[in-house]
Amino acid sequence: VVYTQKVNLNSRDYGAIDGDLVRVWVNGVVITNQIYLESQFKQIVLNLEKGINIVEIEALNYGELSPNTGQFAFYDDNKEFITNQYWNLGIGYKARILIEYKDKILKKVDEK
Repeated sequence: VVYTQKVNLNSRDYGAIDGDLVRVWVNGVVITNQIYLESQFKQIVLNLEKGINIVEIEALNYGELSPNTGQFAFYDDNKEFITNQYWNLGIGYKARILIEYKDKILKKVDEK
């Protein structure tokens, strides 16, 4: 569960830097058509809807070596860690993560 509408996705190739390409989807909509995975993290911002959001990372190729090797670290908009995933994907396959976005409920302090 996250309490910010935006989530930061940091992605990189954790294997050989061989030309791996991925596409990012949120709730069935392409957010970034192509990310070239390098040794350094690249960050994109994902906008969430209230409730459950489906984030998918699709392997577009293998680069020079199979499989497509990507590391994907997710943080909320307050830089709070959500998860860190290492995925080995075949061409056309998608890795999926579910992120629930809720409004933060603030307690009302009783005045006396």
